[in-house]
Amino acid sequence: MGSLVVPLAWLVAGGAFVCWLVVLVRQFEDAGTASGALGVATCGAWTLVWGWRNAERLGLRRVVRLWTALVAAYLVLAICYSSRSW
Repeated sequence: MGSLVVPLAWLVAGGAFVCWLVVLVRQFEDAGTASGALGVATCGAWTLVWGWRNAERLGLRRVVRLWTALVAAYLVLAICYSSRSW
């Protein structure tokens, strides 16, 4: 199992990165440069919050749900991997 955790974590992180880019592009388009730059500066945290707040209006509900699930899955995988090294 341990040998599968790292590649699976990379796949999950890659999917989360793609979701972040999709929402970030919409954020730049809808909210402007300052909000988009804040989304980049906070490493996606503000973009995730902004995405949830505007998901219904912009049709981003599926992307934001997927992104949240991928972030949660990545955290679980990271905890599994770190507990293995103790």
